[in-house]
Amino acid sequence: ARRGVRLGVLVIAADSLAGGTWQHRRWLAAAEAHRHLLDLALAAVRAVRPQPVIAHLVDEGTDLTARTARRRAVRAVVRRGDRLLMTRSRFGDYGFPGGGLEPGESPAEALRRELAEEVGAQLVSTGELIGVAVQARRSIMPEWDTFVARHEYYPCEISGETRPVVLSGYEADLDLRPCWVEPAVALAANRALDEAFLREFPWALREAAVLEWLLDP
Repeated sequence: ARRGVRLGVLVIAADSLAGGTWQHRRWLAAAEAHRHLLDLALAAVRAVRPQPVIAHLVDEGTDLTARTARRRAVRAVVRRGDRLLMTRSRFGDYGFPGGGLEPGESPAEALRRELAEEVGAQLVSTGELIGVAVQARRSIMPEWDTFVARHEYYPCEISGETRPVVLSGYEADLDLRPCWVEPAVALAANRALDEAFLREFPWALREAAVLEWLLDP
């Protein structure tokens, strides 16, 4: 129903253009004069639209009622034909480029920064949210008992090719490298990881769930 609201607005505009009556031209002039109000209305529709939950992963022993730190992150889904732009670590697992939002940052701004930092890619455009994966585990920070991360996946377009970047921190330790890979290949690689690796690097399990969802939404 909410999706229909947005489509309804677009259909009215298309019918008005086709009709060409004085009343329709007057409606279009008013709509043009108040375009910002229409933009706000469409933004509100998108804001309340249900967001598909791709995966909700909770590690064993995680107490969701305890002191909880929360983090919001964005992930870029970049397609080129039948392949995805992903990062591959020295352990052979695959992940979507992205990371946590900084204070005051919008999803598009975070995606632009993360794509440049992780894979040396320039963001051209960002589409609407594809889905959300939520992952909860015990916190490694002493002031919190539980850590919950909400990962939002957005379709993105980039300009040209990736370029070499200088990694730091855990990304350098993992030797993350950008690559174009078929979703089924990345999914098989992440599924083949042993339990010890997944306990230390739980994101591989989350990315496997997202890859599986993309292959069969």
